[in-house]
Amino acid sequence: YDVILGSLITLVAGVLTYLIGRVVKNKPLKFVLGGIFPVLLNALLLPVTWYYFSGGLTYVYGLSVLFLTISQSISVYAVGCFLYLGLEKLKGKGINFFE
Repeated sequence: YDVILGSLITLVAGVLTYLIGRVVKNKPLKFVLGGIFPVLLNALLLPVTWYYFSGGLTYVYGLSVLFLTISQSISVYAVGCFLYLGLEKLKGKGINFFE
């Protein structure tokens, strides 16, 4: 269940992030808004499956949301910032990986 639902949640977050990238033109705002979906959807929805399959232990859900929010924020915003800036720098030199 975790593999199927987790992949579906991540797919939905990816599609929403893609749509933000197409709609929002302001680069800093695009970066901030685009990262919200992977952080919040994974942090709030993935623990639901774990909560359901752990027998309904309340503290498991709360701790999972807390730790996933922290770890997803670090992954998406800290690591993503360096990747985004690096790709923008290469794009400025005429190298574009997305064409």
